[in-house]
Amino acid sequence: MKRSILLLIVFLLPLGAEAQFFSVTPREGFTISDQNQDGRVSPAEWRKRWIAYLKNLDRNGDRRISRIEFGPEDPETDGRFFRLDGNRDQTVRSREMTGWADWRFSALDLNQNGMLEWEEFRNETALPGYER
Repeated sequence: MKRSILLLIVFLLPLGAEAQFFSVTPREGFTISDQNQDGRVSPAEWRKRWIAYLKNLDRNGDRRISRIEFGPEDPETDGRFFRLDGNRDQTVRSREMTGWADWRFSALDLNQNGMLEWEEFRNETALPGYER
């Protein structure tokens, strides 16, 4: 009985961690991303948020996210997964996640000052947690 409960807890922990990414508002996402609370998100802060998302999805700890670990099988989730899987090996690794995150940061940094202010960040819909 104790072993069954322990296995259930271990299995559900990643789901709880994943849920924190999928239950925040854009403003909360900005606050979480702005780790030094200077009112701007740096490239390093941005990458850390994406890497944290990746780690939360990595249920077996192999430092890669399989399609199964990524989320439910549906066309929308499939599309997000395959956008991140740059080398098409059916897994997302941290270098793919950071490469995509860096590209996305540059696209959002409209004034090209190397930082994301709230005005730029609030329109982000590709961040974990902002799928509507």
